[in-house]
Amino acid sequence: MSTTIELVLNLDTVPYHIREGIEQYIRVGRPVGSFLTAVICNDLKIAVMKADDFNLPRLDDIVRFFYNQAPHACWGSKTIMDEWIKIRGWEGYSKTIKVHRISETPIRVESP
Repeated sequence: MSTTIELVLNLDTVPYHIREGIEQYIRVGRPVGSFLTAVICNDLKIAVMKADDFNLPRLDDIVRFFYNQAPHACWGSKTIMDEWIKIRGWEGYSKTIKVHRISETPIRVESP
């Protein structure tokens, strides 16, 4: 019997027009555009250069989202991003997590 690990993301702090891209990257490892790639790879210089007029003033909120809410295994370097895409995001990653069963209730992974 397998344990379900549900990932709960609160995307309210990031600009609306990039929420779907972030969510799909995290959940299923869908590649993102150059700006989010730079953010995910922790490349501030490129993130600033690639940011549009909506994302640049919100860059701190976007970085805070990844730092505080995104699984740490999905961001921080190009190597990490490439591996996350390869394993198909949380969908693949959650299958590698070993959980000690306590009950039949799905486990929810939430940010603070």
